Amino acid sequence: MDQAASVISTPDSALYVTFYPHLAASPTALPRGTLVLAHSCVTSEKAVHARTRYNLRVVETLAAARILARRLQIDVHPRDRITLREVVGRFCGEPKEGWSEDSNQLRLAFESTIENIDKLRPAGSTHADGQEGVTLETMIEWSGLSDKDFEDVYLSWVDGSLLRLILIFSLNYCAQLKQPTFNCIGEQSTYYRKRCVCSSFVIYALPIARAYLMMLFYGSLESS
Repeated sequence: MDQAASVISTPDSALYVTFYPHLAASPTALPRGTLVLAHSCVTSEKAVHARTRYNLRVVETLAAARILARRLQIDVHPRDRITLREVVGRFCGEPKEGWSEDSNQLRLAFESTIENIDKLRPAGSTHADGQEGVTLETMIEWSGLSDKDFEDVYLSWVDGSLLRLILIFSLNYCAQLKQPTFNCIGEQSTYYRKRCVCSSFVIYALPIARAYLMMLFYGSLESS
C-alpha cells in the first residue's frame, strides 16, 4: 500500500487504495487547511517485534474472517483463506465485478457488517472495550477446522520454526478476534464518511463561499 500511494498519489488529495477485487485507487480532494502531525512519544521496537506482531495480527484477522463467515452462515471451503473484505462482499451480496469505490452500497455493506462483529465476542464476556482474548484452542474450535487443517491454512506460511513457535505461544496466550476486525472494517466505514464530508465541502461549500466573496467584491466596487 505504501508503494502504491507513492506511485499513484496526487497533490492535495487523500488516496484510497484497494486490492479487492483488483488494485485500484481513487483520490479525494482535501479542503485547504493546516495538517497537524502529532507524536505519541511511544517507541515501537519494529526491528525487534515487527515480524511476530505483524504475523500475529494477520493470523488474528484471517481467523476472525473465517469465524465471522461461519456465524453469518457464509460457506467457506476448508482450504480457503477468506479475508474480511471478502466476508463483507459475500454477506451483503456484492456482484462478481465488485462495487465501485463511489458506490453507496459499499459504505452500507461495511456498516451492516460492523453491526455483526459482536458475534466474535466470547460468551459471557464483560469487556466493554472489545479487548476479548481467546486461546488458539478456542480459535480452532470456532473455525470449524481440525488442528492440522488450521495449522496448514493459517500457520504454515510463517517462515522459520522458531517464529512459528513464538506465534503459537502468542496465540495461546491471548489472541484478539473482535477488536482487529472492528479496526479493519471500522476504518473502511470511517473513510467513506470522511470522504463524503470532504467531497461535500469541495463540491458545495467552496463554490458557495467563492460566490459570496464575489458578491462582496462587486458590491464594494459599485458602492465606490
